[in-house]
Amino acid sequence: MRLSKQQLAGNEAKIRAAMGRLLNGDIPPGGKCDIKTLAGEAGVDRTAFYGSRPYARLRTEFEQRLKELLDAGERPDPRDAQAARLKDEITRLKERLAHSDATISELAGFRDQALSRLAAQHDEITRLRQEVQLAARIRRLPVPAPSPKEHQVMTTIQPREPGLADAVRAGAAGLYSLEAACDLVISAGWVHRDDFTRLVSTGTSLTDGVTELAHIDWQSVISSRDAGLLPCGSGENRLLRLAASIAAGIPVDLNDTLSGLDQSSISLVVRAVRHANGQRPADSTGS
Repeated sequence: MRLSKQQLAGNEAKIRAAMGRLLNGDIPPGGKCDIKTLAGEAGVDRTAFYGSRPYARLRTEFEQRLKELLDAGERPDPRDAQAARLKDEITRLKERLAHSDATISELAGFRDQALSRLAAQHDEITRLRQEVQLAARIRRLPVPAPSPKEHQVMTTIQPREPGLADAVRAGAAGLYSLEAACDLVISAGWVHRDDFTRLVSTGTSLTDGVTELAHIDWQSVISSRDAGLLPCGSGENRLLRLAASIAAGIPVDLNDTLSGLDQSSISLVVRAVRHANGQRPADSTGS
């Protein structure tokens, strides 16, 4: 049945009204922002929007306006907007999950590093306990108090007793850090000074009853040095403090200490550091 102009105009007005509602987001239950819903809302046969039918141009206009809204980021259909939000949320959650995986991997590496450090600290504590036990077996010999005259000499080298260096090395044998520290003070000539050797305990090995052992009281050495009871040059002072730090963990300012050493002293320090790290020198007598 052919529609009159008045009927066509009335239907067009209904279509435009429905078009406005849909594009403004007023979507009926079960509907969408599409031609099917537009036709239903206007009460017009959907086929009238296609081909050469009377409302084909209105379909084109509707689709164009819908495309412009979508290009501008607007979504007339709330369900489309909800779907877009859900997609964005899924993307963000995936990014957070990837970040969490990276953080877990980083924390796992930190855990492994922490366990490694704890194991190293346990080994160091075990070594220090062995050192304390060794020191407890050494008998300290009584020595006379130093006279003021003896303290006026800065670095006079006067052997106190033959073989003291060997006894010091024997007392440190088996502990790399202690071996290195003892070797450093021996090379620096400290064991040949009376004021220093008064801080060295001597005794005989409980194992064979023959081997002479000697143990340096590192804390007393540094305390005596700080009190001015062990006068020496700046180079000797630096080597002494480095040795005490290697042997007993007594803090030392490396920035000041290392920068003031001459070439021969640097060579002794490098040798001591390598020794403490387990690389015993080839000419060392440690077992």
